[in-house]
Amino acid sequence: MVRERWSQAEAAWPDVDGVARKPKAERDLKPTQLWYNTIGLVVEDLSRLSLAIANEARLTDPIIADWSRCGRRRVDDALRLGQ
Repeated sequence: MVRERWSQAEAAWPDVDGVARKPKAERDLKPTQLWYNTIGLVVEDLSRLSLAIANEARLTDPIIADWSRCGRRRVDDALRLGQ
């Protein structure tokens, strides 16, 4: 699912690039909406995948699970802060 959505986002990227190349006064963000929505779904899919991996690691090895949780927390914090 992630690869499919990533491919959709890549296909929509030229629209984003086209808007970015225009002067600010001429920019309309409507053409970027497909890319924006698709990237949001990619991020959600990756987050769910990360959680599934962390859960599997937690069952297998608690130390690895702690490392995985720390990495996931950094990603979640960055997303929450808009970075």
